[in-house]
Amino acid sequence: MTNPTLIGRLQASGVVLFASGALVLGCSSANKSSAVTRDSSATAGAAANTGGSSSVADGSATGGTGIQIDVDAGSSDSGVVDSDWPSDLPQPWQYTGAGVPAYKDSSLPSNVATQFSGTPTNTGAPVIAYPLDHSLHPNNLLDVTFQWTNPASASVFRLTATAGTQSFQFYVNCATAQCSFAMPKSEWFDLGRKFGGQSELSFTVSSASAAGQVATSAPIAVSFSPEPVIGALYYWSSAASEIKRASFGSDHAVPFITPSSDTSGFPCVSCHSVSRDGKVIAFAVTETDSQHGSAIRVAPTDDPTHPYVEPMPGPSPFTDLASVPYAGWAETVTSPGQPAQYIGPTAYMGNMVSLNSDGTLAAVVGLDSVSASDLRFFFELRDARTGASLDRREYDYLSSTAPNRYVPIMPEWSPDGSSIVVTLADNGVMEGCIWSWNTCKGSIAIQAVANGKLSGDPQVLVAYDAASAINHFYPTWSPDGNYIAFASAKMDPAITPPGQSYNNRATFLRLVKAQGGPYVCPGPSCWELTRGTRYAPADATTALGHSTWPKFTPFAQGAAKNLVFISFTSRLPYGFDTQGNSQLWMFALDLSKTAPGDDPSYAPIWLPYQDTTDLSLNPYWAESLPCQSAAAGGCQGCVSGEHCTVDTKNECQCVADVVK
Repeated sequence: MTNPTLIGRLQASGVVLFASGALVLGCSSANKSSAVTRDSSATAGAAANTGGSSSVADGSATGGTGIQIDVDAGSSDSGVVDSDWPSDLPQPWQYTGAGVPAYKDSSLPSNVATQFSGTPTNTGAPVIAYPLDHSLHPNNLLDVTFQWTNPASASVFRLTATAGTQSFQFYVNCATAQCSFAMPKSEWFDLGRKFGGQSELSFTVSSASAAGQVATSAPIAVSFSPEPVIGALYYWSSAASEIKRASFGSDHAVPFITPSSDTSGFPCVSCHSVSRDGKVIAFAVTETDSQHGSAIRVAPTDDPTHPYVEPMPGPSPFTDLASVPYAGWAETVTSPGQPAQYIGPTAYMGNMVSLNSDGTLAAVVGLDSVSASDLRFFFELRDARTGASLDRREYDYLSSTAPNRYVPIMPEWSPDGSSIVVTLADNGVMEGCIWSWNTCKGSIAIQAVANGKLSGDPQVLVAYDAASAINHFYPTWSPDGNYIAFASAKMDPAITPPGQSYNNRATFLRLVKAQGGPYVCPGPSCWELTRGTRYAPADATTALGHSTWPKFTPFAQGAAKNLVFISFTSRLPYGFDTQGNSQLWMFALDLSKTAPGDDPSYAPIWLPYQDTTDLSLNPYWAESLPCQSAAAGGCQGCVSGEHCTVDTKNECQCVADVVK
C-alpha cells in the first residue's frame, strides 16, 4: 500500500527513496490518516458547545491565571437570585407549584407536585446509580447527569436536594427501566455557589405511581468545592491516537494534537506532558502504532504547529532492531527488487517525557541501540527549547548488576523544579518485565536535580514489596510538593507477565509524603485512597476498577489549601455504563485528614468532557490555556469550542465557549 503523505514528508526531509517511489507500510493502525493542515479556528471533529454558560470575570484563579466564575455573589436561601446572576444563564427555580425552590420539566403539568402527596411505600424504590455517595463536585462543573433505576415502572420523578432546613426539588419524567436526568445548569450552578465549601447536601429520588404511592430512594450525600476549579485538562484518546484538551467548565474536549497533521508531524501520537503553567506541551511521535522507536516533540500550546523541538522522519536509528523480527521500532518500507528501508524519527528519541513547571526543561526516558544485541535505557534532561542534552544516564538492558540494576522511568517534575519523582524499575528481570513505560518490580523514588543536572542517585520513597509481589508506579506530585500519589498493583493473571504495570487490572491508588521514607505500604504513613477508587486493595483483582495513572491537578483550595484533586484513568462503571472502557475520573482529597488509618479521599466524579468511547488515558492538568496575541489587537488561536480573552495579567487565554 502506497502512502504519498509519507513519501512527500521524506522527500521534503532529504530522504532518498526507491526509484519507483512506492512505499509499502507495515503499520496496520487504523489511526493513520492523510496529512491534514489544522485550522486553529475549526478543528475537525469538534462540535459547537451546547447548554448554559456561566458568568466569569477575568482574573487570577486558584493556582494560576485564567477565568474565575463569580460564586461569592450568591442568592438567598429562599432560592431567589440577586441582581448579579449571570446574564447567560436562565433564572433558576421557576416552578412555583412545589412550595419550595423547584425546577419542572416543561412537558409535565403545572400541578405535578401534587402527585407526590400520596402514600409512602418501600416497594419499588429507585436506586441512585450516579452521582456517587459522598462525592465532592467542583462548583463550576455544570455538566452532571443523575442516573437511577425505575423498578416500579413509574413515569414521573422528584429529585430532592436537602441542606439543613432548606429543600430544592426537580420534577422530571422517565418511562424506561434506567433513568437519567442532565441537571439544568442554572439550578446546579446555584446549588454550587450556595453550598460550596459547606456541609454535604442530601439527594433522594422519589417516584409517583398511578396508584398514588410514592417510593423514595436511599439518600446520597453530595458536596461542592469552596472555589471554582480552574485550568485545562489534556488527555490521550487512545481510540483516536490523539491528544484532546478541555478547559474546565466546557461541555466537551476538542482534538488538539492529531495524527498526520501539522500539530504532530507523524501518524502516531502518544504519551504527553504539559508544563504546569500551561504554555508548553511535549509528546511522543512515531511512524508506527508501537512506541518503541518514538521521539519527543515539544511545542508551545498557543501554536503547536510551530514546535520548539521537531523530530523529522528518515532512516531510523533502530534499523538493526527493525530489520530483525522486533515489531514497532520503525516503519518498514519495501519496493519490488529493493532492500527494505526502515523509517522513523531520526533525533530527539524518547518514549516518556515530563516538563518542569515553566516548560524549559524536559526529563525524557527511552531506549537507545548500538546494535540489535546492545540495547540500553536512558534517562536524560533536555533543554525543552532546543532538544539539547543537558545530562544523561544509560543502563544496559536486562542487567542485574550496579549501576544498571534500577532504571528511572515514568518521571514527573516537582512543582519547584528541584527534583523528579520516578518509578525505579528493577532491570534484573525477565524480558517483558521492564520497558521505558512498563515494570513488573517498581519502587517510587525521588531524583534530585541541581543546575540542570541530575544530582546523586534516586532515593527510594516506597520500595517494591517482594513479599507480596506488589508493584508501584505512575507517581505524581501534590501542588504544594508535600505528597506523592501513585498506583500499586498485585499480580493480574489475565496479562503476561502478570505483575506488569501496563494494562494491569489489579491496580489501586495510594498516597505518601514526599519527604522522609522509605515508607511501608500498607502502613501508618501510607494512605489507601479507597473512597476515591471505590474499592479496597484486597478487592482490586475482582472489582471492575483498573484505577491507575493518577495526576494531581496543579491547584489547591480552601483557607489552608488542604483541598486538592486527583484525576485518574479507570474502568469504573459510570452509572449504567458498564462497558469497561478506560475513562477519566477525578476525586478530591482533604490533606488535613491524614492521621494514621485515615482515607483523605472523597468518592470520585466522572469527567464529562470525554466521550465514553475515547479510551481516555493520562490526564494532565495545566493552570491555564494560553492563546496568541493578534497583530491587530486582542487574542487569537484557540480551537473550535473555545474563545480567546485577555486576563488581568494582560495574557491571552483560551476559555470554553460555555464559560462566557
